[in-house]
Amino acid sequence: MKTKTGQKKREYTPEYKIYCWEQMISSYMKDGMLTLNQIKKQNESITDNLNFCQTEFIQFLERTDKKQESITDFVKNFNQFSNEFPDLRQDDQTKEELMQRVETLSTKLWKNIEDKKDESLEEIRKQSDSGWSSQEMKQVCKNMANLIEIEIKKFNTVYSILVEQDPIVELDAEILVKKQIERGVKPYDHTSKMSPVMQQVVISLLTKMDDLFVKTYKEYQFNSNPNALILEHERNIFLYRLAMINAWSLVQLDEISTYS
Repeated sequence: MKTKTGQKKREYTPEYKIYCWEQMISSYMKDGMLTLNQIKKQNESITDNLNFCQTEFIQFLERTDKKQESITDFVKNFNQFSNEFPDLRQDDQTKEELMQRVETLSTKLWKNIEDKKDESLEEIRKQSDSGWSSQEMKQVCKNMANLIEIEIKKFNTVYSILVEQDPIVELDAEILVKKQIERGVKPYDHTSKMSPVMQQVVISLLTKMDDLFVKTYKEYQFNSNPNALILEHERNIFLYRLAMINAWSLVQLDEISTYS
């Protein structure tokens, strides 16, 4: 049997369907384990980077400053004055002068603290803007797109076996994620706790999945086919796993955003 283009139409014999199923299962397990190992390695890399940043920041906080030097000078001058002029310690004017010096020291110390606080906040900003966290979040989206793509291939195989046709609507995740990242779409928004990249992937797949079923039922009158219930069940499985992958991505993205 040939199609309108003259190409020989694929025959979905029982043997061919079994072959497709076995190939899909093998690929599903192999690609799934490979992607999960990539995610594991990335998580280890993220942990190492976070520990490095924290250690570096602690060292920055523990750097020496001039507070102790100012206190030491004050105490030294006070003791020297007391030893040289012990009788003036009870003088009201001397007491007033000493209190004024204490106030001056206090102001100087607080200014030193505020300056160090500002420097620490600037250091946090520099670490946050270093770019490594953004790159890691982009990689999270890519890894999750790989997982979704594995689920798409599984669904496509089941669809082809049941309908005996390739899906008439193309489902994709990897290409969409890549295009969005290239366009500068943010992988994660800390304020809304959402991923604009992953959100677009989910919306696109939900829309295309609905379109696929409408066209399938219309073109092949598939709603009267006994396999329709099986295909509906497979769609529900796909949508459930899509939701789980999306939720997992948000947990990872929020962790990177919070601790970086």
